[in-house]
Amino acid sequence: MSRGSTSLRPGPHPGAHPSTDLAPDVPPRTVPARGRRTAWPRLTPPVWRADPEFSTTMEFDQPAEPPAVRFDTPWQDDWQDGWQAAWPGDAAAPPFPVPVSAASVAALAERVQHRLSGLSGGLQSASGADLRVVVADTLRDEGIVLPASSFATTVQAVTDELTGLGPISPLLADPAVTDIMINGPDDVWVERNGRIERTAIHLASSAALAALIQRVVAPLGLRVDEARPWVDARLPGGERFHAVLPPLAPDGPLVTIRTFARQRLTLADLVDRGTLDATTARLLEAMVSAGIATVASGATGTGKTTLLNVLAAAIPPSERVVTIEDAAELSLNRPHVVRLEARPSNVEDRGEVTLRELVRNALRMRPDRIVVGEARGPEVMDLLQAANTGHRGLLATLHAAGPAEVPARLEALALSAPGAVLEVVRRLIAGGIEAVVHLERTPTGRRVTAVAALTLDHYGQAQAKLVRVAGPEGLDATGYVPSWADRLDPAVLDAFEPSSPAGRVRVLAARRGGHR
Repeated sequence: MSRGSTSLRPGPHPGAHPSTDLAPDVPPRTVPARGRRTAWPRLTPPVWRADPEFSTTMEFDQPAEPPAVRFDTPWQDDWQDGWQAAWPGDAAAPPFPVPVSAASVAALAERVQHRLSGLSGGLQSASGADLRVVVADTLRDEGIVLPASSFATTVQAVTDELTGLGPISPLLADPAVTDIMINGPDDVWVERNGRIERTAIHLASSAALAALIQRVVAPLGLRVDEARPWVDARLPGGERFHAVLPPLAPDGPLVTIRTFARQRLTLADLVDRGTLDATTARLLEAMVSAGIATVASGATGTGKTTLLNVLAAAIPPSERVVTIEDAAELSLNRPHVVRLEARPSNVEDRGEVTLRELVRNALRMRPDRIVVGEARGPEVMDLLQAANTGHRGLLATLHAAGPAEVPARLEALALSAPGAVLEVVRRLIAGGIEAVVHLERTPTGRRVTAVAALTLDHYGQAQAKLVRVAGPEGLDATGYVPSWADRLDPAVLDAFEPSSPAGRVRVLAARRGGHR
């Protein structure tokens, strides 16, 4: 067997694949195929080598006398079967699909982008068909021949590299992934089904990761550079994107992406997943329906927004709901919803719209309910004032270590508003926020670990009184009946009765407890 070197010049021929139209421009020869004679291009098994620079020369092992070929199916329909029939067991036959390295994809994407720049509108105006044609032309110029399966994979990889998150894109498409954490080009982690695991995904370099960040934020009108080396953004699909660049990240760029459930969840789904028990689910549903102002508390990634989405389904359909978020994450399946989203400053450091401004605007929009994605600043003062002036049924999320810490967290955030007074804030908290639902992340998943009512103690400070706490089988009642229990559907009053005979109380009708 002699070795030769030749440049591949693609050209049309009877066996060209319709999607790529790429194949060696060699004279056809006649081969027998199940009793009939068909003209096919001459096949020679190449030694396939990864070439990050897309060299135009590839080496071939050339058989001295090509064997007679018998194809069971036409070559353009199944190249792999045809190849294996021609050279069964040949170690030089290429794997299918032919792998394309990350460096090769990056180099190919750069060439494709240069070609697309000649189109009217450039990359933004290019359709999927345009992109396939340009990729095919680029591969043809580079002298690279790919089977159909590898060509489709390469087109997708180039598309991701040019328009999205590159090799990270498949992770966003995985419904089991809720968080993507990129600590470096060779250190990509995900949270899948509630468990953190490392992936086999690699980026070409730290520079490639930095370029990925710029590709994501630039179309959104945001900036991230040495002057402001961090960015928060919402991707077109609704995912939350956060990135930090050096010098704040001395080891290289860092990226964190929070995804959300593709399917709309219900309380029954959360019960099936073990997030909470059926009795607690009925209680929370009744609380939201009755207009009990409720805060979902917990650490990052405990499922606060998911719970808020689910609980909002219990709001009567006749009520007008206004949602206020820093980055739009809530997706309420309701007939009358108005969504407001804060806006960061642009590249000129102008145009910022804060949550506090959105709260003030929401109060002028005739809301029956206000739902806040996350209370994190001076807007808490405006929310407390609204809750104490007739805007019942407020729903919000808050970062807190437990129900007992919620009053202090609300105080701290409200006091960040100019002119806020501690004594007034404390009374507003006790009069405006009525209940807390706390969530935690456990080894077995996200769980509701407590339901509490906020009341005033003898010193005039807001305090959390536990209503249901974690027990051996879900949450169990403590025996405390809050003052707002008489506004609930009587069918859920059994949620206040402890399962233990020693602590059981008979709740025939809601009895008031605590001081308001």
